[in-house]
Amino acid sequence: MVYFPFWICIFVGAAIDARERRFPNELAGACAVAACAGVWLDKGVNTALDHAGLAVIVYLALVLTESLWRRIRHAPGIGMGDAKALFALCTLDPLPPPVSLQNHAPCLCCRF
Repeated sequence: MVYFPFWICIFVGAAIDARERRFPNELAGACAVAACAGVWLDKGVNTALDHAGLAVIVYLALVLTESLWRRIRHAPGIGMGDAKALFALCTLDPLPPPVSLQNHAPCLCCRF
């Protein structure tokens, strides 16, 4: 239930993106704050700060990639709206369960 405001922001952002082909900065900020608050209430402040730090790293990597792409190709690539939306999603969960080793660590230890 603590993630409900985040999902509202994401779906409103998806609707705006589909209609206007942009993701407003204010909405991206609201999504990130809602995600951070949800993680904070659900898993604690340390996990929320970890997620926010990893989200910043992912966002900076995407912005650098987009900037290099635009400089080399002279054409837009993924767009900054996608990077902003991914920042909010990474704040919620930087590594989803299929990718995360935390959920699969016992299985990996048994195989080796």
